[in-house]
Amino acid sequence: MNLFSKILICALLSAFVISCKQEDDFSVIPELEVRDFVRTSDTSALWIIGFRDGDGNIGVKPNENLPDNFVTQVFVIENGVVVYDTAGQGFRVPPIEGVETENGIEGELRLNFTGLDLFGLSGIDSLYYTGYLLDRDGNQSNTIETPIIGLN
Repeated sequence: MNLFSKILICALLSAFVISCKQEDDFSVIPELEVRDFVRTSDTSALWIIGFRDGDGNIGVKPNENLPDNFVTQVFVIENGVVVYDTAGQGFRVPPIEGVETENGIEGELRLNFTGLDLFGLSGIDSLYYTGYLLDRDGNQSNTIETPIIGLN
């Protein structure tokens, strides 16, 4: 076997090994994506969110003295313009178990918004929510937002 053939075989083997490399591990900072937001009644909605976290430290236990770990903000729209925003409903996402991968954890959160008294108020035509997740180390995920929800 000549030198050129040996170099070619090494180059092909290197390309093969690189192409088979596993996907990088997930970041230790949680990553969120909106999968769906469904208004289920005049006063409730369901927000479906995909998540990934490299170290799997999402969630708080019910008896822990920690704040809500999914924080929302409501943006109220009147005549097509955001007129104000306010803190939204907070959620205590419990510890995530049973969805581990080689790279960390991933799965889906389903957040039920209830008692939405903004629906049907005079002059308010729509709203949307933003939200982010805090892990047990205080790392804040990316902020995601719902589509604009018409109230009429």
